[in-house]
Amino acid sequence: MAVVAFRTNKLLSLFRSHEVISSQVLINCSFRHVFSTSIVQDEPILVRDFVHSALYDPNHGYFSQRSRSVGVMEKSIKFDQLEGREAYVKKLDKVYKQSDVSWFTPVELFKPWYAYGIAEAIMRSANFSLPLKIYEIGGGSGTCAKGILDYIMLHAPERVYNNMTYTSIEISSSLAEIQKKTVGEIHKPKFRVEGRDAADRSGWGMIN
Repeated sequence: MAVVAFRTNKLLSLFRSHEVISSQVLINCSFRHVFSTSIVQDEPILVRDFVHSALYDPNHGYFSQRSRSVGVMEKSIKFDQLEGREAYVKKLDKVYKQSDVSWFTPVELFKPWYAYGIAEAIMRSANFSLPLKIYEIGGGSGTCAKGILDYIMLHAPERVYNNMTYTSIEISSSLAEIQKKTVGEIHKPKFRVEGRDAADRSGWGMIN
């Protein structure tokens, strides 16, 4: 396996040479603020560690600094009222302009149909002779979990929903709370959030 490491001073030179970041920004902003991370040092650091800290560091990470790091749409897009791709692009442009978030996940833009499609795939492939257990890593706002649970409750045999569990593995404590609110009371006995890093093998217990 190839291991990629870099020194922050060399990365800064790389950005300058390729004009990824303007010199004016580099003058006005520290390297730390540009990347929302506290990792600023001359020692080598693995790319995966840099990205992990930039996203999840409790003090400087993207998901910690922003109260609305994941966009949530209040209403679903009525696709049956859109006349083709151009109308969809215009609708999407309007949605983003009316929101204060940077991006929406596909499960938000296409809710509830995106989650319904996943749920249907699960129902077609799962072995229902055993209790259904679903794990989602990085559940965002909980929209996907709610959609899947709604669909299975309505379309699967009653015993499947009654015996199933849905576990969200979420490293962000703020997103974990949002997921619980999104899923709501109706699915509360089936849904739980484990606040941990999914990449940490110890959190999964004994696995053969």
